[in-house]
Amino acid sequence: MCKLLNHVRGLGLVNLNTDDPRKAAIDLGSSANRLAIQVTATSSSKKVKDTIAKFFAHKLDKEYDALWILVLTTNKQDEKDYDCGDVKFNIFDIDDVLLWIEKMMELPNYNYHSLQQFIRSELPSIVAALAPPESLFARMEVIQGHPAESAKKFIEELYGDIDEPIAKQAVNEINSLYYYLQDECYLKLREFLFALVRFSKERDHWSGVLEIPPLKIETMVKMSQAHSNLMYQELHMKGIAEVEDDYPRMLHTRYYIESLDSNFFLMLKRFLKNDPAKLKAVLVDLDFRLLD
Repeated sequence: MCKLLNHVRGLGLVNLNTDDPRKAAIDLGSSANRLAIQVTATSSSKKVKDTIAKFFAHKLDKEYDALWILVLTTNKQDEKDYDCGDVKFNIFDIDDVLLWIEKMMELPNYNYHSLQQFIRSELPSIVAALAPPESLFARMEVIQGHPAESAKKFIEELYGDIDEPIAKQAVNEINSLYYYLQDECYLKLREFLFALVRFSKERDHWSGVLEIPPLKIETMVKMSQAHSNLMYQELHMKGIAEVEDDYPRMLHTRYYIESLDSNFFLMLKRFLKNDPAKLKAVLVDLDFRLLD
């Protein structure tokens, strides 16, 4: 949370969770900004009063001009109900943090992807667990994936020695899929994609088509026809799946790598020899380093 607040607000905070009993009332602090913050999952008036009491009992008002309380759930308290003297007092919650993030995203040329990557890598899982059910943080999935660095093994094993510019373009295209799966495909959808790739068959050696009958994927993943259709339509809308309506009806999974003139999912299946654990690591856990 310290890194997130520094990223969003530039507060210069450091963690104060030490053995110093004087710091028991606060979790984060900035000497430069003379700001102290208590992070809590409880928004009760008792918790707020206890924090304020400890803050003044340990004479932290001599070090800090402002005391903030960050509530990891929805805040039910009003700072106007508490007297902190000359210390500037504020209570805010996760929704306030989201508003700060939204304002950042409105800035010209702001790197939204950079922020999203930062949040996913730094946000403690407790925030997602304690956040309001409908909030962004509650729905956020913390992904510890990794893009490919060189995809050297993948490229050399499947395509041999290719020109460096083409190899670099291939890595960029592969990582575009990595970021797309990370940003646009939630966990259950990636698990469905993994099952499609794992159980699909290669139509022939020249078309680059991976296909599977709808009934087979429904059986393999133990999913109803309606649910399976819904998942597949989502992948279709994202451009990585399509339906062949000719008889027999087939579901196709494809991500075209232009520099390699190949269907990435098919080539990944070959490269990993359709090993379920490795396929899952790439397509579900998003560890594209297996291609390096």
